[in-house]
Amino acid sequence: MPAQPAPDPVRPDQAAGTEGSGGLAGLLQRLADLLGPEHPEPGELLRRLATQRLRVAIVGEAKRGKSTLVNALLGRDVLPMGVTPLTAIPTTVRAGDRDVVRVQLVPGSAGTGTGARPAAPDASEHSLSELAEFVTETGNPGNVRAVREVTVELTTPLAVPGLELVDTPGTGSVYTHNTVQAVASMATMDAAVFVLTSDPPISQAEHDLLVQVAQAAVRVSVVLNKADRLDAQELASVREFTRRALEPILGTDVPFSACSARDALAARLRGDEQAVRDSGFAAFETELVGWLGTHRRQALTISLARHGQRLAVAGLDAARLTQRAHELADGDDRQRVTVFRQRIGEVASAGQDALAIAVATQDRLLAELDRRSERAAARIIETLRVRVARFQQTVLADARSTEREQKGRSFVIDMVREAVEGWRAEQTSWVAQALRDLDDRLASDLDARVASVRQAASELLGLQLTVPVERVRLAEDDRFAYYFSDDAGVTDLLAGSVRRHLPGPVARRRTDTWVLEQVDLLVDRQLGRVRSDLASRIDATGRRLRAEVSRRNEQMADGLLGALDAAVTIAASGQEVRARELAGLVARIAELERVAARLAESAAPAAGQLDAITARRRGTRRGSPGTRTAGRG
Repeated sequence: MPAQPAPDPVRPDQAAGTEGSGGLAGLLQRLADLLGPEHPEPGELLRRLATQRLRVAIVGEAKRGKSTLVNALLGRDVLPMGVTPLTAIPTTVRAGDRDVVRVQLVPGSAGTGTGARPAAPDASEHSLSELAEFVTETGNPGNVRAVREVTVELTTPLAVPGLELVDTPGTGSVYTHNTVQAVASMATMDAAVFVLTSDPPISQAEHDLLVQVAQAAVRVSVVLNKADRLDAQELASVREFTRRALEPILGTDVPFSACSARDALAARLRGDEQAVRDSGFAAFETELVGWLGTHRRQALTISLARHGQRLAVAGLDAARLTQRAHELADGDDRQRVTVFRQRIGEVASAGQDALAIAVATQDRLLAELDRRSERAAARIIETLRVRVARFQQTVLADARSTEREQKGRSFVIDMVREAVEGWRAEQTSWVAQALRDLDDRLASDLDARVASVRQAASELLGLQLTVPVERVRLAEDDRFAYYFSDDAGVTDLLAGSVRRHLPGPVARRRTDTWVLEQVDLLVDRQLGRVRSDLASRIDATGRRLRAEVSRRNEQMADGLLGALDAAVTIAASGQEVRARELAGLVARIAELERVAARLAESAAPAAGQLDAITARRRGTRRGSPGTRTAGRG
């Protein structure tokens, strides 16, 4: 990364500016005290504030070149790269005094997995050469090693002090847990680099993911990677298409650039900075590093305050529900709490119904795909046999058997390819739309269940709950892994040799019959491959849907039931303990309300500074028509 002047050190108590000497640090410490040790998130926010660590997540769908992009920024081949979805665990890269991989395990897990060497109960250190064993789908399939997070510390200095680059698993992978890990990593990011490619420029699933990222990050820059695959005219068209798609989400001044991270990494490894510039990567890098060097302090303040506010609001929901359930624990009012608990159970059951819907829809789509494939095979074979027979009778009327075989088979291949490609395009569109419809149905179902819980809390308990449940679109885009193959087997080649040595008329008849048989064989083979790819996408999306619906159900029900259980515990205590617990709960709610409000306020000054600097930069650009900001395209 290009060197940038280090910003002035910032003390944690200067970051907020609205809370006296405590500042943002004081608010986060108070939040940590209020939420208790079972919520470690405020403590991590405090540590990042103290060290001024800004997390920039590299986000996007699978196989967009995110790991290659990080390696190009580092100028080192550090993160594993491959031709299949590879990154399975979010990997944080930051500067350190030595090259080391720090692996944090899920607390209480053995974390060893098959072939892993013994490690400490919760953490271990490893060399860079061992990184792939923990963060890739190959080395750690399905996260069998129970890895919670991985941090890579490098002696290579990053251009901006305190910068952390987070390589996230790609969403939309065939591996369900990759998407879950990627979404979870967004909860801790401050800024993001969203990686797209030209194939396609931006899908519907990526559009929806970008909306989510834009809501969570203080700042999003967009990179169109693998630009080397396009000529100048194609690249210009793709850039314009992508820019129009981005503007409704990120605005007209979105930092957007096109490059080839692969070419940039190769050039940087051999020390050719001119080739780095030629790849388009230097423009992206200069814009990103320039923004981070200027705005890191404000961006970190805004992001940490927002993260803290979300935690405070979630804590308020649980505390208010516990308080209200306790207040209604006696007499006739107790029944209202019982009914509310039953309502939560009904909502959870409805969530299970949504799972059943997803499974049934997946089965229905697969069965319909089989029917469509069978009908298409019969129709295409019948049509092509007529066309091939006519081709033999007219174009090849006077051809010898060898020529009839070669030209006839080429004609069959062309006709089958055209017919199968047409069918594939139709079915791809159908499958993609069916999955989007299912996604929309499940999303609407979730909205209805959340609304039901909120309404029940209002009617039965007199509470206005937030019930935060994030939304993630699950429907896949329409990219499939189908490749046409017309390979001839050994048996076919031997048969051809036999045909060529038969008498003239016999050879011609045998050859024509063989060519017609190739219609059946090739259509069955190619349609089978298309059907297999479509079925794989339906199956992968079905698994993702079920996993996400289950997660959403647990996210909504567990917090609410936990709050009610806490009220039961208080009610079962002695009178003195009960009074003390209730008084403490009232005080905790009031303090959480105050902290949530002050956290919202604490981000305002930094946001104002950020807006003012951005406005000045826009004005400078408008006033200097002969210049162009690097990376803005």
